[in-house]
Formats: sequence, C-alpha cells, structure tokens
Amino acid sequence: MTSLNQDKETVATSITHLAGYFFDQSRKESHIGIFPHARADADALGAALSLAIALQDLGAKVEVIADEKAAPSLQFLPEAETIVLYSEEVADRQFDLAIAVDLNTPDRLENREKLFLQASQHAIIDHHVRDEEDKDNELIYTSSSSTCELIFRLISALEALSSKRIFNDDIAVLLISGMMTDTGRF
Repeated sequence: MTSLNQDKETVATSITHLAGYFFDQSRKESHIGIFPHARADADALGAALSLAIALQDLGAKVEVIADEKAAPSLQFLPEAETIVLYSEEVADRQFDLAIAVDLNTPDRLENREKLFLQASQHAIIDHHVRDEEDKDNELIYTSSSSTCELIFRLISALEALSSKRIFNDDIAVLLISGMMTDTGRF
C-alpha cells in the first residue's frame, strides 16, 4: 500500500507494531541511531530528539546523528546539545537499529546514508508522499500534519506497553515545535 492509500486503521496497526518493536529493542539495551534529514528543521529534530528521550527512558543507548548542528533558531530545543555530528569517527559505528525520521528514503541523509544502511535493522517514520510500497518497520502517513504528530502517537503506544510515564516537558516542547513548524503555526 502506498503512503497515499493508507487508512487510519492501517496506520494504528503500524504504530502498534513499531512501538512493540522499539520497546523490545529498548529492553535489550540496543544501540540505536536516529537520523533526521539533512539540514534538519524543527519537525525532523523534534521527532528525532523526542524519540531518543523516550527510547533512552526505556533502556536503549540512543544517538541522534546529524550532518550539522541545529540551526541557531533551533538551539533552544531540549537536548539539541546532544546531537552527534557525523564525522569519520562516527562513520565506523555499528547500530543495532537505525531510525530515519522526517524522510522517506535514505538518500535524503546525504553523507550519513551509508552509516544508516550498515545498521543491522532499519525503520522509517515520515509524513511525506512517496510512490513505493511500505516495508516492515516503516510508518509513512501523509495525512499526518508532521512527523512529530506520528512520534506523539508512537510514544503514547510505548507508554501503554511499558506501563511507564514517558512524556515529559522536554518531549512536549520538541513535539509542539515540530508540529508548529510543519503546519505553519496551525
């Protein structure tokens, strides 16, 4: 099913599946890399950083990998200082799971594409249109306002699975920043 033909029930099933997969990976203390698109905006960074906080809270070792620091207008975002900048040293890392956010094909990662692809497992979370069929561990829903909206739903599912409160003030700021950016302030 292409991203244009998804219904709400299919998306809810995908979110539940992905939450279960991420929950299991976190409980195994997996090393997870989260990859926002190149020249990341508030939706990409908000999605990446909020998901990182959630997965760390569940036990995973998580790094957000970007080509550049957050733009000056986004330096206020919680955890922006934890972004790992891509370098030759980082290029040799091996992730158990690589998650791309706010992009629907790895080529939008530019320099980081090879690092993403060399991970043992992959996932993609996005709200942009694409013509190809969704694969396992992909959540692409074009009726979503932003990737942060999808991450909100995913973290809600993680809370239900873990019976643990994950949402906090930092996650709220990150998610609302992404939603505001991609909706043009609602």
